[in-house]
Amino acid sequence: MDIAAQVAKLEQAQGDPTKLTLAAVDIFLSSRDEPWLREALEAAAIPHWFNAEILGKLLAVDQPTSEQFIAGLKDLPFVERFESRGGWNVHEATRLALRSEWAADRAARFLEISARAAELFEGDEPQQHVEQIYHRLIAEPVQGEKALYDLWKKWHDSGRFEPLQALAAALSELLKNDLQLQPMARARAILCIGMIQRDRFPSAEVEKLARESLELYAPMGDREGEMDARDLLGDALFSQGRREEALREYLEFKRIAFDLTEREPGNTAWLRELSVSHNNVGRVQQAEGRRKEALREYQESERIMLDLTKRDPGNTNWLRDLSVTHNNVGGVLEAEGRRGEALREYQESERIILDLTKRDPGNANWLRDLSVSHNNVGGVLKAEGQREKALRAYQEARRILLDLTKRDPGNTNWLLDLSVSHNNVGGVLEAEGRREEALRAYQESRRILLDLTKRDPGNSGWLRNLSASHNRIGSLLAQSSETLADALIEHKQSLALAERLTQIDPGNREWADMLVACREWVSALQRQIDERSQQSSASA
Repeated sequence: MDIAAQVAKLEQAQGDPTKLTLAAVDIFLSSRDEPWLREALEAAAIPHWFNAEILGKLLAVDQPTSEQFIAGLKDLPFVERFESRGGWNVHEATRLALRSEWAADRAARFLEISARAAELFEGDEPQQHVEQIYHRLIAEPVQGEKALYDLWKKWHDSGRFEPLQALAAALSELLKNDLQLQPMARARAILCIGMIQRDRFPSAEVEKLARESLELYAPMGDREGEMDARDLLGDALFSQGRREEALREYLEFKRIAFDLTEREPGNTAWLRELSVSHNNVGRVQQAEGRRKEALREYQESERIMLDLTKRDPGNTNWLRDLSVTHNNVGGVLEAEGRRGEALREYQESERIILDLTKRDPGNANWLRDLSVSHNNVGGVLKAEGQREKALRAYQEARRILLDLTKRDPGNTNWLLDLSVSHNNVGGVLEAEGRREEALRAYQESRRILLDLTKRDPGNSGWLRNLSASHNRIGSLLAQSSETLADALIEHKQSLALAERLTQIDPGNREWADMLVACREWVSALQRQIDERSQQSSASA
């Protein structure tokens, strides 16, 4: 390729990064005499890494020929050593550009090589699983969609958040750069990203992913896929305080699950989904103060899970679900003042999850559930005046969550739980007159919540918790005449958040009551400060 042709090719790219990358590849390869080099480079760009064996199988050539190809490829400026796998890889920008061009211009060949790649990456290592799914979604969309769901569920249920993050990264890349992904595979990939990142992405972004997946699933008549998408969408809406919309999604999720179980009553997977849907509906009803309705939903969920665990007492995932349901039932009973019954539910939940964590001490989901159970038990013990036992339960919950958040600092759900645990510990310390220790615990809770609300300013649940945190600190500071001014600042910040929340949802009774209380606290503190100021002026 002469200079004029090179310049023309670059001009045709017109600032498009992908076209510029492809033009640079064309220009460089035109200076080499090896006619096989382009085909070898394009095949090497299909997987994330390659070696002589992988490249040989992708191109259906023998080992000596593949090694010859490797010798030529590793001298290219856009190929580098991939130390962790003992091979090489094409630079990311170049690899993605070549894949996109191949998918658009030679779709049949692209699918053929992707299918070969899917067969190559078989093994027990997470990286092998991720790579295989990456190619199967392109080459075998129907089987790939099911394999992706199975892999996500396996890793999710076992609390393997690091492999899940690697899976989400691969899926995101696939969606962004490949034009050949079929609707079924695309829908599941989008949904899995949302389910993996629901504790990291802002709730509005999770909502967008859920809606995009739902739009793909609904026309296909894939009821299970639609059910999963509505579940995720309901969670995202609930996080934003849009409870009425969330309830509609949860009810539709429950309707689908009920229809599926009616058609096939023995399908335990669908019965489990029906149990989850009851929990979801109950969560919204409980948040709206409709405790009797919420209790019925939770108890129906509990009934289903009790039946399933009797059928298969060794199914750890069902046992975990049963533990969660016991906690949900206990929460309503406690709110109704039925503390003895609530404690029994909480303790049964704690017993189940303690047994599970002994079986698998590294399961992050189970450890998080255990911290919730400890907090719930501690709440009842505190209400019954057993402060020493309550403090031990709260401190154990906090210890678990401190460890989890060190392992995964980006998990906002765990950070929120840690904030709650700090508040719980602080509450007992305050009741025991240990005000300085209590203040430090409250302030650490507030610090976490301030960080969370910066990440997702639209999360109404976090805003509500932050408002309560400011109030808690303000009330503690108000106990000393020397810190009244600081207490007023905290209560004013709480009031500002309460006003913001009632603007988001004017019909929310809880938030409306909170707003009234915040105004009363601010007014009372202001009067107290004014009176002290007047007394000071008079004495002077």
